[in-house]
Amino acid sequence: MTKSQPIGCTSRRYREFDEGFLRAAGPTASRQSACIIAGREVADAFSSGDHCPTSQSLWWSRPLQIAMKLASPVHKAYLRDLLAKYLSELERYGEVNHDYPYFDAYWEEPAGRWPYLIERNGGGVGFAFVNKWSPSGRGTDFAMAEFYINPEARASGVGRRAVEAILQAHPGTWELRIASLNTPAQKFWPHAIGAVGARDIEQIKSDGETIYRFQIEKRDAA
Repeated sequence: MTKSQPIGCTSRRYREFDEGFLRAAGPTASRQSACIIAGREVADAFSSGDHCPTSQSLWWSRPLQIAMKLASPVHKAYLRDLLAKYLSELERYGEVNHDYPYFDAYWEEPAGRWPYLIERNGGGVGFAFVNKWSPSGRGTDFAMAEFYINPEARASGVGRRAVEAILQAHPGTWELRIASLNTPAQKFWPHAIGAVGARDIEQIKSDGETIYRFQIEKRDAA
């Protein structure tokens, strides 16, 4: 299981929509643009030229109203509840520490930890914890420590788009680990990693788990 001042943003066409989504959404989707602020924040600008909003959210699908944002301490109670559900689900695949001693560190150590809240239609449907701990022991820039989507929001594209946005907001070397018995995760992650265009993908298998190590390149603004 696993700040800085804004450095400016450049509006660009949001290429991450797959062809099927573009066909369904039509010209509205093709006008969407995105900007990255300090490598951590992304927002859409719809048919507004080069205007770049300063929202704290990551928006990538207006028709579905899916968004992702860094969680503030105000969201702690809600994330605790999601975390409890997530850990209970993980118990199916192995031993779990429900105390989760690293929870508060995601706000106490902001330089190396990123707690993301995933929303759909304005309501929370999941979370992701990103840090710099390397499951392989080889060192990494970023690691997907925890990732959870509520069961009712699964199989809707929410999880894949959340992964895509997180990885693209943090270019560099990534790692994540999956319990060998966690069949749903074993199916989800290879597709999600491949869909975002990860390079140099390594699959490291050991007793009881699989570690993925890969590279996410920084995308040039168009």
